[in-house]
Amino acid sequence: MMKNTRPNGNSIILNELKFKNEKDIENAVINYQPFPDVVFYDVKFNLNPRGYFQRRADLIVISSNNDYWGIVEVETGGPLSKFKNHISLQIKEQSSLIDYNWMYYPEILKKKFSYIFEKHRSLILYNKPFHFLLSDYIQNEQFNTLFDLNSLVLQRFSDFDNNIGFTVNSFYGMVIKQKLCIVYSNGVDLLVPNPYLIGIELNKELIITYNGKTRRGMFIADSKNSSIRLYESGVVFFDKDNSQNYKAGKYYLILVGINHFELSIFEKWKI
Repeated sequence: MMKNTRPNGNSIILNELKFKNEKDIENAVINYQPFPDVVFYDVKFNLNPRGYFQRRADLIVISSNNDYWGIVEVETGGPLSKFKNHISLQIKEQSSLIDYNWMYYPEILKKKFSYIFEKHRSLILYNKPFHFLLSDYIQNEQFNTLFDLNSLVLQRFSDFDNNIGFTVNSFYGMVIKQKLCIVYSNGVDLLVPNPYLIGIELNKELIITYNGKTRRGMFIADSKNSSIRLYESGVVFFDKDNSQNYKAGKYYLILVGINHFELSIFEKWKI
């Protein structure tokens, strides 16, 4: 039970309305859209289209700024043992499936949910989806077990007049929270899974600084190139006259100025 105060100073009582099940939570976020940072869509599809078993997405979210999107797993809360024995295992399996299959999701959405795909076409095509957990209760210990999990917590209340209200909390992983992008170099190009998150625009010149040296390039999309297709067309090309290429590996790319980005080796970041 939670107390609140009316503008005239009179105290009222807010009673928590527990969600009956996962579908009850889904209906609440679809009908009321209570989170200011994201918009929920009732989109369900197989996260493992190439496999022998099915794992279905519960919902998808699109950020209010249209700079990222995500796959949502909906779970009712409970004791820590439930999280460790059930939810965390399911989240880890789904995260692996997303990593392995996400480049096939745009085509699935285009065929089955074309109204959403066309509305957010470039975001879905050129950006890897993040993974979200939506629940009515999450304990602090749970966040320590999954480093980059994006968690959304929803609680529902009513007053004596039967008015329904919600409290929301968002616990974003460090990538979304700090607006940085994990990128991969094949020794020549930088493969960028989430360009929109850090403000990289399609077919626009940009500047990248690495170890004090600055180079110019352009983010382009070419689905005909199979090596680019793996990351759904996200790649940064560098000037042909500069023969020094980055070593293959993982890096962080962050926005430091207008169309100016800084590249840092992944292991050097302390998050």
